[in-house]
Amino acid sequence: MIMANIARLKARLSYYLSQVRQGEVVLVLDRKTPIAKVEACGPAEGLRVSEPGGAPASLKDVRYPALKSKTDAVGLLLEERGGR
Repeated sequence: MIMANIARLKARLSYYLSQVRQGEVVLVLDRKTPIAKVEACGPAEGLRVSEPGGAPASLKDVRYPALKSKTDAVGLLLEERGGR
């Protein structure tokens, strides 16, 4: 088992992940106190990636009312910028 404090783990994450890929277990320490263990998750058997679908049916018919404002946003912006 490999031990690494948080700062070292952050600085050398790629190295520690390569060690995990090779079967090692990394124990993460916070001021000499173990707080986490990083280990390989095993093969991704049964993992299925699917194409994204459309919006959920509950969102397809959502309509938002038009904003009713008599304020000229562009005019306010130009006024704030002093004509710049």
